[in-house]
Amino acid sequence: MAVFVGQVSYSLYLWDWRALRFADWAHPAHGMLWFVSESGVKVIGAFGSYFVVERPMIVPRWRAGSCAHASMAL
Repeated sequence: MAVFVGQVSYSLYLWDWRALRFADWAHPAHGMLWFVSESGVKVIGAFGSYFVVERPMIVPRWRAGSCAHASMAL
């Protein structure tokens, strides 16, 4: 589980600000709904961008001559 969190950590970082802004807009009271909406947007956005953008780019990068090991990318 820790390895998977490490793999999606950059996507989580990229979605953090967007999720905070959305939660502030949707629920300005900073209660439980704010936390749930912020966490939901962050996780769904991060997983989506990881599996739709990052993962499909691994194989073309190897074919182009990347020296990263397969165990590091998967």
